[in-house]
Amino acid sequence: MAPLYRRSRWLRIEWAGERFEVSHDLGPTRLLISGEDASILCALTFWRTGADLARRFPGRQRAELDDLLTRFHAARLIERAGDLEDPRGTLHTWMSWHPVASRFHLGTRDVAYVERERSREILTAYRAEGPPPSPLKPVPAERIPLPAFNRTGEFPQVLLSRRSWRHFAEGSLPLEQLSTLAGLTFAVQQWAEIDGQQIALKTSPSGGACHGIEAYWAVRRISGLPDGLYHYAPDLHAFVPVSTGWGWDRVATYFPGQPWFAEANAVVLMTCLFERTRWKYRHPRAYRVVLLEAGHLCQTFCLSATWLGLAPFCSAALADSEIERDLEIDGLSEAILYGAGVGVRPPGASWAPWPSSTRQPKTRPPAHADAVHDEAG
Repeated sequence: MAPLYRRSRWLRIEWAGERFEVSHDLGPTRLLISGEDASILCALTFWRTGADLARRFPGRQRAELDDLLTRFHAARLIERAGDLEDPRGTLHTWMSWHPVASRFHLGTRDVAYVERERSREILTAYRAEGPPPSPLKPVPAERIPLPAFNRTGEFPQVLLSRRSWRHFAEGSLPLEQLSTLAGLTFAVQQWAEIDGQQIALKTSPSGGACHGIEAYWAVRRISGLPDGLYHYAPDLHAFVPVSTGWGWDRVATYFPGQPWFAEANAVVLMTCLFERTRWKYRHPRAYRVVLLEAGHLCQTFCLSATWLGLAPFCSAALADSEIERDLEIDGLSEAILYGAGVGVRPPGASWAPWPSSTRQPKTRPPAHADAVHDEAG
């Protein structure tokens, strides 16, 4: 019996001059095809055989059509009857957010990062094209100065002291501090019942109280806790081992081009179980909500670590598939979104040292911190 073919529902098609660039959302292979080949893809909206296509496109040789179908199938642009189009079985769960959020999620995974020196060369080339945008938006001369804001007290000092650290001491981190950091950031503080549904309340906001973010901890040199990879249970305030064969050397692969983070005591890998948010919000805008939630949690983490006198950091430059392989998640129903970590501050350091001693930043106060405002405060 002649095989039947149908176009995949998960295609990306872009203009490429007089041709089209076509690929599958999960496939690395990109094909450049002509307009007539694109018409054949359109004809495969329904199940068809090669003979059906030959009748619809009499100008194409049958052998040529068969070769085209083979190429399309190898690139996953079409599926053959009996295929499992989605081998991982979870791509279909993105349908309510497809194509806007699903394309963004899949298209921004596993990007090619460059080494530090190459990154500087690229930035130098960018500066040759023109200066970077100003960090300030121009304002008119007519404005109303505000009274000096309060910088004293424990909470303002925590906010003003938060920095991203890239140097850490070699000492151990007390388990009590790690416990406080995990509890203040990720633990369920209370349960609320609304319309018969149990809602978790945490220290950071979550859109619709869906709380899609999960926290996995890679730890070493924690007094009273074996080195390893753990999942944090937010209702139990407990660590659950994830992998017995995991080693800390894996952390160096999680942050491409950022070797200093492997010197920390703990790394937090924030993933999202998308179905928690998608069940309630079935429009792709909800993907923004997921990203915002990860940002809320990360800032809470960094502020809590600063309050504890530790050295926090965060990074979105992650090796997605490497991390997800170790966490035993699929990258579709659950995927890595954000990374953070913490270590012991180097002795005598009150300001986060720069990674390179030759590139220390020059700092100066902003306009609002002038003498008049300080005296008024």
